[in-house]
Amino acid sequence: MACLSIAQGAPTAHVAGPVAGSNLTPSDQATTIASRRQTVAGVAWTISEQDSTDGPCVGVVATTAAGEQGQVGGACGEGSSHLRWGVGGLSVEGTWFNVAYGLSYDSNAASVRVDLADGRSLVDDGVAAGKGLWLEVYPADPTSSADDVSRIVVSDPAAGVLADVHPASLAAARARAQAAAIAAHQARAAGSANEVTTASNARARSTTHERRLGTARRRAATAQARARRLTAHARARTLSAR
Repeated sequence: MACLSIAQGAPTAHVAGPVAGSNLTPSDQATTIASRRQTVAGVAWTISEQDSTDGPCVGVVATTAAGEQGQVGGACGEGSSHLRWGVGGLSVEGTWFNVAYGLSYDSNAASVRVDLADGRSLVDDGVAAGKGLWLEVYPADPTSSADDVSRIVVSDPAAGVLADVHPASLAAARARAQAAAIAAHQARAAGSANEVTTASNARARSTTHERRLGTARRRAATAQARARRLTAHARARTLSAR
């Protein structure tokens, strides 16, 4: 998903881990299996796993006192590895939040560490109680690679690594999406400009043609008037000669 302007509740570029399935948005009939909630900067973030005919659906919804503000993720399908993960973002009431979330299929999973490109680390140690669901949300600059999630590590109670992934840069993905949107806008503008130029040229050619026709008509009228004068003069001379 991508958009040029970041409106409230509107997701931009999103990257996610392996899912083998239909990759569909969960239907209204999907049944919630498990969910967790955390509040960050006055915004409630709820991650849920829902069951559907397409497989488990995992997504995050942001809510404020004004109601639902948007969603990150929500794809459905069977995970093709021990870890379902996603990284996205939302602008809520003027603040941008990066969102890292997912579902561990390993029953021994106890915690998830999310490393950021600037060296910070965020740890969710409630994975077991959350039935494998994990979530980290933090205010960020959507255009800064320093706020990217660079690594996601799932650990067991003894700190043994169960899964270790390195997501692609979300800021770079957003930059590409923005560049593509700008290029598309410029192409549309250029097309419109060409249409205007073509129409203007057509009108100019039409005006020139009309002017030429007018000049030709005036010349013809002048020639006809001259011919009539010459004819009248010739008749007058003939009558005088008689």
